[in-house]
Amino acid sequence: MSPLGKIRSNCTLRGKHWLWRGALSHKCPAMHHEGRTVAVRRVILEIRDGEPLPVGAKALTSCEHHHCVSPHCAVSGTQSDVCSRIAERMSDTAKHVLAGRRAATARRRATLSAADVERLRTSSERMVDMAAALGITEAHGYKVRNHKRWRDFTAPHFLGLGAAQ
Repeated sequence: MSPLGKIRSNCTLRGKHWLWRGALSHKCPAMHHEGRTVAVRRVILEIRDGEPLPVGAKALTSCEHHHCVSPHCAVSGTQSDVCSRIAERMSDTAKHVLAGRRAATARRRATLSAADVERLRTSSERMVDMAAALGITEAHGYKVRNHKRWRDFTAPHFLGLGAAQ
């Protein structure tokens, strides 16, 4: 059986896409070819183009199917292309997770000024809006408002005990 026939026999056809059902190596379609394990798309590109891929070139897919090995979708590219494609394909959920991590880091680094604390304690604004503007969590804002966080330690330690100023 020819390599192309072997590849096609391990695929499910979905329109112009050949979705690989065989082995994976590092999450990429892989097969045993000429005595070694190789990327299926690399074999496809070498058969289609009639020459081996240049050194450093990666065999990629131009469609959204990670397991597609169709000659119509196979393209060669660089590691930079791979990184760009991953960023483009990143789901909205993943983007929100990263944004949440960045916000959490910013909140840990955020320091409230005395004016910010006064605003939290006296303003009639919604806490969710003030917290977002100040880079803190809503829960932390409520704790500041209720004097459970951000106590004022600017006064001398023994001022309330009758110590001289």
